[in-house]
Amino acid sequence: MKIQKITSTLVVATMLAGCATMTDTQKVVFGALGGAVAGGVIGHQVDHKNGRYVGAVLGALAGGAIAHYMTQQQQDLEKVLASSGITVTRVDKGTIKLNLPNDITFAVDKSRLNSNVYGSLTSIANIVNKYNKTAVHINGFTDSTGSASYNQGLSERRAKSVANYLASRGVVAGRLVTRGYGENYPIASNSTVHGKAQNRRAEIYIRAIQQGQEHIAYAPIY
Repeated sequence: MKIQKITSTLVVATMLAGCATMTDTQKVVFGALGGAVAGGVIGHQVDHKNGRYVGAVLGALAGGAIAHYMTQQQQDLEKVLASSGITVTRVDKGTIKLNLPNDITFAVDKSRLNSNVYGSLTSIANIVNKYNKTAVHINGFTDSTGSASYNQGLSERRAKSVANYLASRGVVAGRLVTRGYGENYPIASNSTVHGKAQNRRAEIYIRAIQQGQEHIAYAPIY
């Protein structure tokens, strides 16, 4: 499998390295910058150095506090997304997965968000802002229709669209990492219409940032 292109907003945190605090105005500017970066202005590989640095900027959790912290966040997400069509899954002690089906998130073959998903994404942003000691991964996927290169680009654009929206609702850009996986990692068969519909999706993984292991929160999901 070819190496996936990674577009990360982690670099924005470096721009604030000299700032101990941020004013409300700075936070707004930071959010806007995050949208621009998630939109593809800057792309680079996420490595241990970046993970550790951003973790230090944003704050991290003691290992023993992670399970309770993430359980509270999971319960809040399940409450606000109960009738949205977005599923909430606890992957492990420190990770929550949100699955955004394509039919409610994007139009066919498009990367622009459907307006009817704005409310759900705003709710997600509000909770992610409340529980801010996490890294937020947005991954895009397609079905197998079309060329692999086209699907790769579409999946990247879709992931960026979700990240841009979250940043516009105040999620700190340094917490957002976007990746496109094209037609890779299907969750159903691409030989049926129903299966293809399931494979067209975006996923949001919310990972706890643990003290001393900050880089792990930013490591690729796949």
